[in-house]
Amino acid sequence: DPEYVTTYEAGLKSEWFGNRMRANLAIYYSDYKDIQLTAVTAVNGAIYAVTQNVAEATIKGGELELEAMPLEALTLSASVGLLDNKFDKVAAGTQGISERSQLPLAPDTTFTFGARYEASLGDAYRLVLRGDYAYRSDVFTDVVNSPILEQQGFGLTSASITLQPTSGQWAVILGGTNLTDEEYFMSGVSGLASTGTVDAHYGRPREWFLNLKLDF
Repeated sequence: DPEYVTTYEAGLKSEWFGNRMRANLAIYYSDYKDIQLTAVTAVNGAIYAVTQNVAEATIKGGELELEAMPLEALTLSASVGLLDNKFDKVAAGTQGISERSQLPLAPDTTFTFGARYEASLGDAYRLVLRGDYAYRSDVFTDVVNSPILEQQGFGLTSASITLQPTSGQWAVILGGTNLTDEEYFMSGVSGLASTGTVDAHYGRPREWFLNLKLDF
């Protein structure tokens, strides 16, 4: 059956110091009904990954976003998010989930920081340097909160350098993602109780890229 969520949100957007700083704040409260979750189960000796309406839950939290230009060529940005979630009711007969369980992939804390610096190379070209860091706290990557699939808090770092003419008609971008080569779970399914196996999907490793952009 469908799942439904009713969300209430309030926020504030502001600008300071002659528009050189922006501060945005948002708080929200979400009431989830008939949440669809997927878990591995055994039925008459056969193993299935079954999606069912299994629970009702409450999710509440807030986020603060900041952006500042301390120098004409330098832009700094940061954000912090706090989240709390809990199951209010679990459908009868649901295996492996209780009102003490946590929703999968729902970190209590997230944090980001970014910096962008733009420099002129004479009158014809400009160079843009950018770096970003994003952190999230511990999460369970599967529905039944398997300890083996718990992802500890981690951060990802990326950076890029862009060369483009002042006309902006093209750009060459050299960059990298996950520069510290963190190993982390994106999702997972535990079948320890049925198949004796665990399936985990990892995030992408350190990667480098070279892009050419053209406007025409």
